[in-house]
Amino acid sequence: MIKLEYIIVIFGLVFGSFANVCILRNLSGESLGGRSHCINCMTELTWLDTIPVLSYLYLHGHCRYCGKSISFQYLVIETLYALVVLSIYLHTGLTISFLLYSVVAFTLIILVGTDFLEKIIDDRIVLGSLLIIVPIQIYLGKIHFLIQGALFAFVCSSFVYLLGITLQNWRKAIYIYLIIWQKKHLPRYLKGAGDGDIMISIFLGIIFGWKAFCLIFLFAHFLVILIYVVSFIKWNSEIPFVPFLAMSVAIHAILPGGLIGQAIYLLKFIRLSY
Repeated sequence: MIKLEYIIVIFGLVFGSFANVCILRNLSGESLGGRSHCINCMTELTWLDTIPVLSYLYLHGHCRYCGKSISFQYLVIETLYALVVLSIYLHTGLTISFLLYSVVAFTLIILVGTDFLEKIIDDRIVLGSLLIIVPIQIYLGKIHFLIQGALFAFVCSSFVYLLGITLQNWRKAIYIYLIIWQKKHLPRYLKGAGDGDIMISIFLGIIFGWKAFCLIFLFAHFLVILIYVVSFIKWNSEIPFVPFLAMSVAIHAILPGGLIGQAIYLLKFIRLSY
């Protein structure tokens, strides 16, 4: 008898492959309908060419028809999503929570891909996921939880968005100051969130509630600032924000007690220190 873990991995590989399709067709403006095809020669692919991971390895990362290289992204996302859903299953079992967090992971992978490649966040992907997530949260008796999380996330992300608009209006004055200070342009993280970031913030608020969202949101901004400080990225360079939100969510999921538990532990440690 096949172990359920193997079925979960296959499930992850298949939907990881579909996530790749969503990312690439979203960026190219194509619909999700129709047969898969090579993005270079546009030849329609057979089912043997679209087996997750195995087809990529068998073809050595090249198209069977035109011989051009296939993006390593396919292998990474398929493998990553399979590992993520397996981890979710091992933690939650085959429950409604497994479905919930699998949808969350699927959505985040697509949004990270589109934001990282073209800095695009498609609200339709978020809204489509919410059509599944909101009924699950209601079924789990978390109506007040999701309403509070959504409202808090909307207020926080909107504040950052409006702050960014304000800073852009005052950019000339700040620019003069920065020229004197270190001859740099206004850092992108001070330009605030975009409207797409507001939608994904509401998405995360509905899932994790306002307390966890607050820490996830703050920690994501901390990671962005950290990257600017320790890397060679110029401060006027734009970097996508959704990957940092996704990293923050992943850290929240991995840490014992999540970011909330770690924050409480840190506060207790500081209190005892004094």
